[in-house]
Amino acid sequence: MRLPLAAALLGAAFILAPSASAQGGPALRTAVGTPFPYRIDLPRECEIVRGRQTVSDREVHSLTAGSEDLAVVVQTVDLMEGDAQRAPGISDAQMRRIMTDMVVSSDSLLYGIMQSISAVMGKSGEIRDPAWEIRTLAGQRAAYLTGRIESDGILLRFEMHLTVRDGIMYALMTMAPDKRYASREPLFARIRESLVLDRVSAPAPTGLQTTR
Repeated sequence: MRLPLAAALLGAAFILAPSASAQGGPALRTAVGTPFPYRIDLPRECEIVRGRQTVSDREVHSLTAGSEDLAVVVQTVDLMEGDAQRAPGISDAQMRRIMTDMVVSSDSLLYGIMQSISAVMGKSGEIRDPAWEIRTLAGQRAAYLTGRIESDGILLRFEMHLTVRDGIMYALMTMAPDKRYASREPLFARIRESLVLDRVSAPAPTGLQTTR
């Protein structure tokens, strides 16, 4: 599976672990998000591409890591961007806390945001055998969706987690050919567990560094 295929499937809708010598499996390197700071460990051999798109007047920032048989996509969106309905006397930080608490405490809101993403994915092909749950991502309550989708004659399995922190939506998707997904699950688990969401007010670092 080529890198552009995974990016196209996710579309405009919208990932620290020990090194291979310590835990086994592929060596990982740490990537950081920008402009919204997060840290995640990705397979060292993967090509990493960053992108930005404007969707419904909101900027969608993405980081895609891919190789021949897997892809990992992280996307972030500021849910407060362009919000003109803020109550007087409430600071941006307070509004972000209110937004975060409202979304992560509500199954229906988490599922609703996830459904908007899956609708975009569905334009690339029918999502088969979808399964929805509430799980966690980076210590936050998160919507979870798994299923299969066919693209270019290849049946792919994906798993997606979505959560909100400081008014920022974070979505993490892992994808691989259906018959190979089970063998990649330990790696995908390491990647999910490595995700750290830093405070939005903190400066976002740039670049990549090797996980020691």
